[in-house]
Amino acid sequence: SSAVSVGGICGSASDCELRNITVKCSVYGKNYIGGLVGYNEKGGVFDNCTYDGKEVAAAGDAAGGIIGYSVSGNAVLKNLVNYGKVTAAWYTGGIVGKLVNDGASFCTNLGTVSGGEDTGGIVGCIDNDDNSEGGISVYYCTNSGTVTAGRRALGGIAGYVESGGNNSKSVTFSKCYNTGTVSGTGTGSGDRDAAGGIVGEGNSGIMECCNKG
Repeated sequence: SSAVSVGGICGSASDCELRNITVKCSVYGKNYIGGLVGYNEKGGVFDNCTYDGKEVAAAGDAAGGIIGYSVSGNAVLKNLVNYGKVTAAWYTGGIVGKLVNDGASFCTNLGTVSGGEDTGGIVGCIDNDDNSEGGISVYYCTNSGTVTAGRRALGGIAGYVESGGNNSKSVTFSKCYNTGTVSGTGTGSGDRDAAGGIVGEGNSGIMECCNKG
C-alpha cells in the first residue's frame, strides 16, 4: 500500500503494447496506481483492455481504472473500459488519472470515481504541455459512473484541462457523452472549485458533446 507505480499488469511501462486484457484484482498503492499500468513513460498501445476488479486506489497522486499516470506524448489509448471504483487524493480518472500530451478514444467508464483535486469520469487531468499544432483529442468517450470530488475541478469526462500557451483548442473533446452524476463537496476556495458535465475547468475545445447527468 506504500508502493509507487503499481498496476494490475505492469507497475511502470515503456513503449509496451497491452491488448485484449482484463484485470479482476484490486490494485492499491501510494502514487501512480492503475488497473493495468501504474506509470507509462514512453509510447505504447493500450487497446481493448478492461478493468473489472473492485477498486483501484492511490493514497496520494494519480489513480486510473486503466493507467494511473501517463507522460508519454505518443501513446495510443482506445477501446478501454473501467467497471471498478477509482479513488485518489489528486488526479483521479475512470480511465487515466493524469494524461500528458496524449488523447483517448472510444473509452468508457462505468465505475464510481472519487477524488480530491482534479477528478473526471474518463481523465482526472489532461495536460498538453507540448501545445502541438495538431493538438490532442478525446473522442467518443462516455461516462455513466458517479464522479465526486472535494477540491478544484471535476467533470463527467475530464476534471482539469491544461492547454499549452494560449491555444484554447490544443485539447479538444468531441462526441463525448456523460450520464453520470457529477458532485462536488466544495471544500476548496474561490475559482479552484469548478464542476461540469463534460469538463470541470481549463482551456479546451468542446464539440458535439452531451451531458445528461
